[in-house]
Amino acid sequence: MRPARPVVTVLVVRDGPQGPEVLVRQRAESSAERSRLVLPGGAPEEEDADACDWFGPSPKQWARRLDVSHVRVARQYVMAAVRTLFEETGLLLAGTGEDDVVPDPHTPLWSAGRSSLETGAEGLPSQLARRGLGVRTDLLHPVTRWVSPAEDDRRVDAWIFAVSVPPGQQPVGRDGAACRDEENCPGALQWMPAVTLDEDAGLQCSSMVRAAVDCVVRSSCAAGFLLGLSARADS
Repeated sequence: MRPARPVVTVLVVRDGPQGPEVLVRQRAESSAERSRLVLPGGAPEEEDADACDWFGPSPKQWARRLDVSHVRVARQYVMAAVRTLFEETGLLLAGTGEDDVVPDPHTPLWSAGRSSLETGAEGLPSQLARRGLGVRTDLLHPVTRWVSPAEDDRRVDAWIFAVSVPPGQQPVGRDGAACRDEENCPGALQWMPAVTLDEDAGLQCSSMVRAAVDCVVRSSCAAGFLLGLSARADS
């Protein structure tokens, strides 16, 4: 059995006409196929464990939530979720305190910071500390852990998190474009009803994405989904 690679993935949710909606990114597999739908996420990096202010649950509390024995690992997972969310959607869970969030992370300053993350020039904890900001860990909710089946060639051991869009922010793709509704637009961000992602077998998405979305469709609204996660994490 191949070892599973540690990753994080993030469900960004909102309410829509058909119930909760999930933010997905279209990734082209080949010109002859429909775009594959993926969620924001990726592998934790060493820089994700670097120190910066945390507003909300502490790394020690997150270690209990994620059932990991080392606080450093919990710090990496949480920061990896915040970092990849910012890299891929432009949504930034950061502010000057527990009641503050960066209102517009699409300024030239933050666009440069986003590029620095993509190139590996500077990690997110360093960027936040340099600007007098901290990560809003209270805006991030643990959903579940998912591990690929033993027979898969590319196995992952994923922690799935969930968030809503922070006040004053809007998701923007790496190309600077806002969300689009059309299909087969590689790289584009798109809001899709969770029920569609869950039931449409023709959509190209991984087992992990379907497992994550399955957690959302059990709720009638996005707020209820997040509230349930918060209550469970605090119990």
